[in-house]
This record gives sequence, structure tokens and C-alpha cells, in this order.
Amino acid sequence: MSSERIIGKINSSGADILAVFLSAKKAQTWLLQNHDRLRIPVRAQFGATINFEAGTIKRAPYLLRRIGLEWLWRIKEEPYLWRRYWTDGKSLLRLLLTGVLPLIAEALWTRWCGARARDGLRIDLRENGQSVVVQLAGRAVATHIPEATDVFREALGKQKAIDIDVSGTRTIDPRFLGLVLMVRKQLRKRGQSLSFIKVPPAISRVFRWNRFEFLLSDEIDGIEGPGQTTHSRIKPIII
Repeated sequence: MSSERIIGKINSSGADILAVFLSAKKAQTWLLQNHDRLRIPVRAQFGATINFEAGTIKRAPYLLRRIGLEWLWRIKEEPYLWRRYWTDGKSLLRLLLTGVLPLIAEALWTRWCGARARDGLRIDLRENGQSVVVQLAGRAVATHIPEATDVFREALGKQKAIDIDVSGTRTIDPRFLGLVLMVRKQLRKRGQSLSFIKVPPAISRVFRWNRFEFLLSDEIDGIEGPGQTTHSRIKPIII
């Protein structure tokens, strides 16, 4: 399906949209494999849609679709699909147990302890040899993004790598991590790095629950030069 003849025929069609009707995994693999060879601007995988439209497979009754049980009907119509749904179900359960439920529990615990979004966030900026250190103390949450944005802009203006010290951070939410991703993107364009340093176990868990653990550094800095502050980029302990 990835031969020059087939790819050439697709490209010469002059189509605006390429619709791929294969199994989900196979279609996505094919689209990724041939991404740089395809010239049609809009491409999408539609799976069984064409079967429904052709009438070769009957869709689930409206009520089953409304209550989210169409997958059960699909298994009845196409028994081999149980393997896919079994695999998907296990992945969903793992996501719930290792991400969603811990985050809900953390939010409830924070509320029960009386913490509020208005709790402050202190942000300090200092230069440290070849990098700029942004130190966060308090709650790194969406409420404090405006002032954090100003500090990160100043840090980017130093034209150095950025280290974010979260040793005094009590919590960090996905919107704040989104801001960090934008900063990281700007640094990567310049061939520079962004690292989190002095990451306590509680914050490391928040990263893992939100699936942002890739942002954590596992490098160890050498000894700094004279007159410079020494610090380590630590590999967080996941517990």
C-alpha cells in the first residue's frame, strides 16, 4: 500500500481530502509512514464509516449510542473486535488508576485542607553560569500565569538555557505546565534546554499523573565555577 505506484496515483488525483478506510491501527500507521510523500493537504482515518454508509455493517441502536455502549454492539456485529476493545479497556483503566483518580484525589485533598487558587506564587529570577534559574515557591497554577509569563519572557531575553527550581512549589497544574511547554519550544528553536531542578517527590508525582514526566531532567551538573551557585539537575524519585 506504500508503493510508488499507489502513492503516485493518490497524489495525481488532485484531491483536497484523503479518506483512509482501514482498521484504526493500520490506517494511522500508513498515514504516518507516508506523511512526507503525500501531497493531499487534509488526511483522515475513518475506520468503519464506509461500512456503515454502505450498509454492510449495521450501526448500534440510537439508545446504545447515547449511553456509550456502541462498542458492545460492534463486538456483536464483528466478534473479532473484542481484542481491540480489551486492549483499549486495559489502557483506559490504567490511565484512570495512574492519572485521573490521583489528580481528583489531590484536588479534593487540597480543597479539604483549605488551599485556594488565590494562594500566592513567588517567582525569583537569577542567572547561574550558563543558565537562568527561575525559582517557583507556592502554587504554580493558572491564576498566576500572567505574572509567570512576564518572568519567563525576561528569562528568555537572557539568551541562556533555563532551569526551573521547584523545591518550594506546593503544586503545579496542567495550564501552568502548558506555559512551560511554550517556553521550552522557544528554547529548542535556539538550541537551548529547559530543565526542572530540585524536584520533590510530591511534584514529581504531579508531573507523572499529568503525563508531563518527559519534562523532568535526569542530568547531573558538574561543579560550577568560582562564585557561582552550585545546584544539581536531579532525576526525580517516582513512588
